[in-house]
Amino acid sequence: MTFSIEQWQARAKQKYETLTQWLSRQTTPVGYMAYGALTTFTMWPLVEVISAAAQAGQPLPYEAFMALGGVAGGVGGNLLASQIQNWYEAASRGEAPDEADVLAWLDEHALANEELQPALDQILEALQAVRQAHETVAPADWGPFFQQLLADMQQIGNFANYEAQLIGDGLIVQGDHNIVADRGGVIVQGNLGELVMGNKVIEQTDPSQIDEQALREAYLGTVMDEYNRLLLGGIDPKVVTAEKERLRLSAIYTALLTESTKKERLQDTIPDREDPQKQPRRLSALEQLNKYRHLVILGHPGSGKSTFVNFVAVCLAGENLEDETLNLDLLTTPLPEEDGSRSRSRDKEKIAEPQPWDHGALLPVCITLREFAARGLPPAGHEGTANHLWDFLTVELHAGGLGQFAPLLQKEMLERGGLFLFDGLDEVPASDQHRVQIKQVVQDIARTCRRSRILITSRTYAYQEQQWRLPDFADTVLAPFSKGQIERFVDRWYEQMAALGRFSAQDATGRATLLKGTILNSPRLFEFSERPLLLTLMASLHAWRGGSLPQKREELYADAVDLLLDMWEQQRLMRATDGSLQLLQPSLEQWLKVDRDKVRGLLEKLAFEGHQKQPDTVGTADILGDDLVLGLIKLSDDESLQPAQLVNYLSNRAGLLLPKGQDIYTFPHRTFQEYLAACHLTDVGYPDKVAELTRTEPN
Repeated sequence: MTFSIEQWQARAKQKYETLTQWLSRQTTPVGYMAYGALTTFTMWPLVEVISAAAQAGQPLPYEAFMALGGVAGGVGGNLLASQIQNWYEAASRGEAPDEADVLAWLDEHALANEELQPALDQILEALQAVRQAHETVAPADWGPFFQQLLADMQQIGNFANYEAQLIGDGLIVQGDHNIVADRGGVIVQGNLGELVMGNKVIEQTDPSQIDEQALREAYLGTVMDEYNRLLLGGIDPKVVTAEKERLRLSAIYTALLTESTKKERLQDTIPDREDPQKQPRRLSALEQLNKYRHLVILGHPGSGKSTFVNFVAVCLAGENLEDETLNLDLLTTPLPEEDGSRSRSRDKEKIAEPQPWDHGALLPVCITLREFAARGLPPAGHEGTANHLWDFLTVELHAGGLGQFAPLLQKEMLERGGLFLFDGLDEVPASDQHRVQIKQVVQDIARTCRRSRILITSRTYAYQEQQWRLPDFADTVLAPFSKGQIERFVDRWYEQMAALGRFSAQDATGRATLLKGTILNSPRLFEFSERPLLLTLMASLHAWRGGSLPQKREELYADAVDLLLDMWEQQRLMRATDGSLQLLQPSLEQWLKVDRDKVRGLLEKLAFEGHQKQPDTVGTADILGDDLVLGLIKLSDDESLQPAQLVNYLSNRAGLLLPKGQDIYTFPHRTFQEYLAACHLTDVGYPDKVAELTRTEPN
């Protein structure tokens, strides 16, 4: 059996033809999926030849070890040779490894061993794996794969080894004098007037002639386009997401209040004669951001944290671009009266004042911390620094065609200052030290970018532990929607419905009035609407189902539960900078390989048991993580499923169940708990169980 380095390279190139298709079918999450898959497929011809020899009863192929030794030496090469021996022995027992086994082994060992990682890089470089994959993978699939590969290598720390082959989505550029390769891999050196990327010819620009203002405007335009979207696919899967059906965040956004209050004048401490119960004015989220250079905004799931981040970014970007509608005037829109449009207080006669913002058109930089943790942080045990953030932003900008703006962005944030918007600290896994590293990065950014402001968002419970708290950062908690905020949101929602052509202006106004009346006349629906996500869900049900809510209360709850269950168990997708969607986590149904109705049945059972044990008649019950995790594991036939994996998966979900604390979950509203508990009763022992409970527990 012959096996040379040349044969290895040829077989690997043939294997790359199925790389992205195979990758799209994988449901088990690993740390560096693109890099791991490329390494797996590059190693596969070697694994394949030793497995074939084992299954045929032949000795280990000497040629295979010679080929391995020819490209990977040292301790790392010996470790690989030892693992090849293990796979040979497994194949001899009828347990030949497949690609998923190789990927799992690499995921577990590659970064944990300082000697093994360089050996893998030696193999990829010797076999020209990146170039070969670029030539083989379909162009339509190469872009998303390339972006993740670039991010993986940046995070691992071996990006410099491949920089010449990666920068520019297959266009290879390195050094001051331009070393360039086209799609066919032909190397051209010298000063170039034109570069070839795929089938496009683009002009090479001298760095000294770069139009910095044009790059800045392109970046700001990308921010406006990316963060002004409010796609309801995550709320209502029946909503069409064509361009004309997209809701603009800026058209619907309603200013958020915080629990912090302010007594502005001496008379604020004197009871109001018309309303003795009137409380001191609550500060808006924007007012808090205006006041504190470094701020953490806390809130429950669905309270509007990410929405606030996106809205601020859009308005600042628009002001920089002198947009007529998306600007600081929109950002500082006066707050609605907390007690609503029907208020008759003396304050109603006053001219509403805009919210304060004293810092002008800062340059916004948005960082989704879940994505930064996945692709931008160093391996566990290494300290996170500001450089890791700059490297991550550089990779993201390169992937979006704005790589030349990266040094300009860093320069402006350092010298002029801007606004860093870090969203979702709670979505960063705590188990692998990523939160510690995120904290280190943020503190380093605060230290080095002294002229910039920083905003971080997090769920309230996740920020309570002292080890996660950021010193010298103020924090504030978002308040539930007031009557005035609910009314303004509904009015703007239906104004947008009319703008999209779903209703006439007159019809939209009438339906908005009906929905507001329905909410305000029902204490339970009003409480339901105090959380922006649930109000959006209700408005979605109202508008997309013909402008009315179901007549029967149980039908409303059934529709709402279905939508929230979709949100909780659906796939987690990540939008790449090129607009494509990438799978971050499979759906719970896909991962557990279990029917969705069984998951719903488990949640009904947990709701009933939690409701039964709950001593109070208000609020929601605590669902123990052990009960949830063990219940889900029992539903699955996958014997390899580990509780720790499931806990990590569930801790980052929102929808019908919400993480409340360490290994504790709860429902987003008592209404859903009661409804699911009732569903359990109707399916288990009805009506005898109901009669028994009525006799033994009448309350």
